[in-house]
Formats: sequence, C-alpha cells, structure tokens
Amino acid sequence: MSDPIAARKGDHHLCLQHVGKDILPACAPTILVGGEPAARVTDQLECTGSPPDIIGIGEPTVLLEGKMAARFGDGTLHGGLIDEGCPTVIIGKMTAADKRMRLMERLRLIDQARQRAASMPNGPEKDRLSNAAERLARNNRSVEDARLVNDVYRTSGAPEGWTRLGPNDLPPELRNAVFHDDSTGFYSDLYRSDIDGSYRLVMRGTEFETWKQWNGNDWLWGNLSQGTGFEGAQYTQAVELSRQVAAVYGNNASIAGHSLGGGLASAGSLASGLPANTFNASGIHDKTYERYGLDPSRTNDLIDAYQVDGDILTWAQEHSPISGLMPDAIGNRYGLNAVNQNPDGSFTARQWPPEPTFDHPDSGWGYLNPFGMARRTKDWAAAEIDQEKKRFGEMIERHSTHEAGIEQQKSQDIATIQGMM
Repeated sequence: MSDPIAARKGDHHLCLQHVGKDILPACAPTILVGGEPAARVTDQLECTGSPPDIIGIGEPTVLLEGKMAARFGDGTLHGGLIDEGCPTVIIGKMTAADKRMRLMERLRLIDQARQRAASMPNGPEKDRLSNAAERLARNNRSVEDARLVNDVYRTSGAPEGWTRLGPNDLPPELRNAVFHDDSTGFYSDLYRSDIDGSYRLVMRGTEFETWKQWNGNDWLWGNLSQGTGFEGAQYTQAVELSRQVAAVYGNNASIAGHSLGGGLASAGSLASGLPANTFNASGIHDKTYERYGLDPSRTNDLIDAYQVDGDILTWAQEHSPISGLMPDAIGNRYGLNAVNQNPDGSFTARQWPPEPTFDHPDSGWGYLNPFGMARRTKDWAAAEIDQEKKRFGEMIERHSTHEAGIEQQKSQDIATIQGMM
C-alpha cells in the first residue's frame, strides 16, 4: 500500500533509532478521522525507552488547526515513518512513494530484529542479531548522506527523495548566508528530505584542479592553511554557516561532508551542536579548536566518521611519512571495505596492483654477469615505480567509494537478519 491515508492518534509508527509505538494524544481533538483525532506535523509519537519522536512532514495543502495533516508514509524526526492510517481517507499525493515504501520495508525488518533480539537470552546469537539491526539502522541514514556528499560536487538536482534548496527556497534568516564563495572555493548546499522534512547542510570537498589558481584554491584556503594550524577561510565560513543553519532548524538539521568537506562538516558540527556524518574526512588541527571555541570532548557525541580501507587521505593523515604533520579525522570511526557495486546489486572487492615480476637468469652464474645485473636493477626500479604509481592511483580511487562500502554493509546485515528471523 502506498496511498497517503490519514494518520490519527493511536496509529503506529516505525522508528529508525528505537522500537516505535503509537501516535500520542492530543493531535487535533476537534477533527476526527475514523473516530480518532487527526495527526499533524509536530504531534508526538511514542518510542520504547526514549523521549517521544515527532512527526516531521505532512501534506502542505491540507492544514488541520494550522498544522499540516500527517499521513501513512510521512516521516519523523527520528528517521522513521508512520505505518498505519485510516484506510477510507486519502490526503493529497505521496511524493517519492517508491523510496518511502523501500524505507518502510527496511524499518519493519529492523523493528522485527530489535524485538526478536530483546526476547533472546544473552549470548553471541543475540549480540549478532542486535548488532546487525543497529548497524543497518545507522547505515540506513548514513547512506543518504553518502549520496548527498557525492551530489554536492554538482550544482543542480538532488538524489531521489531529496530537494536541493535554491536561494528562493531559503527562509529569510538564511537569505544572506554564504553558501558559495568563489574567492575562497567554499561550496555548500542545503537539502531537504522529501520523506521526513529534515535538512542537511552538505559541504563540498577538494576539487583537485583548483591548485592552479589563487582565488578558490581549495588546497590553500581549505586544506593546507587549516591543516598546519593557520586560519582556513573555508573553515571560518563553514563554522559561521553551520551556526546560522542550527539557529533556524535546530534538531531538524544535520551536516555532512567528504574529504575537505568532511573536515568542514566536523568543525561546523562542533561549532553548532548539529550532528554530522563525514566520509574520508580531513582532520582538525588543535589550533582550529582554539580559534573557533570548539570543544573536542563533544566529538564522539556529534560526529560519525566513515573511512574506506586504503583511502588516500586517511593513509596520508595516519600512515604516510608526513602523517605526524597532519591531524587525523575526528569522530566515531566506522571502517568500510573498498568495493564496487555491480548493476545486479552484488559487490566486487577492489584489488591492489599486483607485485612486479622480473626475468631471472637461466643459471646461478647469470646473477654474476654485471651487464645482466645492471639491466635487472634498472628493470626492477622501473617496475617498482610503476607499481607505486598504480597503488597511489588505486588509493585515490578508493577516496570516493564510501557509498558502495555502506551499501555492502547494509546488504550483509539484511542477510544476517533475514537468516535469523
């Protein structure tokens, strides 16, 4: 079923973060649907063992006591969906219907796994099921941010289920905010979910070719300046914009970024209190905390940092010969495999370049031939250089495979849950 039937007090919802329960009173007490008060945006929903969830989106053309009418399939601030309603009352039209139904199927699976795990005796099987459910829930949200951080490298459009807000879509408080600045290279966009009404401030990462220019140089105004402890103009702009977005949308907004954008998102998160997902992110220098009054103790409460195995930036910051000069990415770290997603939904592991091979002499005496030795040394050096170039290229490719890595984990967890139910 995908009809946007009217939601009411007592109808059930699925929660991404908890076990969801019913829509709480009072809703619209003077407007009855099927004998129950109609539900609206901002009405609350019960969650097991946590504060109530809140309805985040509804039908904008139908107002009930001044608030948008809520329906089956409408989203909540906890990332959930209303999954019941009055079957005889349809309100408006459901946007992104296919995606909503896929999400609902996923949420039901997570809900069933949580309830099943809660009923199991303590032990490895319970832990396995619970861990799969919680990782699937976390990745169900983070994969949306992974798509958005890929999309923000473009200048128009949005992934399925999202709307990129233009200047005319912004509230008055953000009309003069700086989202793009050609002089520093800072670029961000604000997206709104068509499903739950939440907002994402998404920071663009390094554009490699900008090293050739002065204005808009990501390396100068973003990476090198901040990474060595000086003020990075892009970081100053990210901090200010994040605070402005938080002042307007509060807990209905979050931040995301990839590469340099991940560093910008991290600083913006600590400055504003908005949660952030980052992907193969640049690190935050100690001087940056001091400069903007950021509290590093809040890092793990606010930021989840996803890192692909073998990613070039993570390697440079943590394992390269110059790693001691570079700050590490911050936040709760979640590792991802380096994989490609195939058209049929399967995954193929990315491979490192093979070790170079050499021609060996026919006999042991051949190793003593100085001419042969010189040739082999030259061949060996050339092969080693070629292999290092290929390895470096593979690390660069892995820098942008975060979405596939999350999708692989989702696939694994779905299989685990389905196999244990």
